[in-house]
Amino acid sequence: MSADPSNDPTPGDLSRCLRQALDQYFEALDGFPPGDLHRMLIEQTERTLLGRVLELAEGNQRRAAEILGINRSTLRKKVRQYELLDHPSRRSSVGGSAADSQP
Repeated sequence: MSADPSNDPTPGDLSRCLRQALDQYFEALDGFPPGDLHRMLIEQTERTLLGRVLELAEGNQRRAAEILGINRSTLRKKVRQYELLDHPSRRSSVGGSAADSQP
């Protein structure tokens, strides 16, 4: 949060950012119809959200799960699903025990 409350984000800000990103995506398609947009958007949004929150929580999965409002086991399942621990740039920031990274 910022020191100036008038600059604090509101829930509508996220919707506005998403709409802008979608507008840019559709413009980049240049008239080509998108395919499987719902699945693609959900997967990419979830992957990005999980990775960013894990970075914010400094790799602490318990804290990340609390921020996300999900169970820690659900978070671990999704970390494996999206292979977030397998990315070299995230290995040190996502953290977890060696057992967490085993299939």
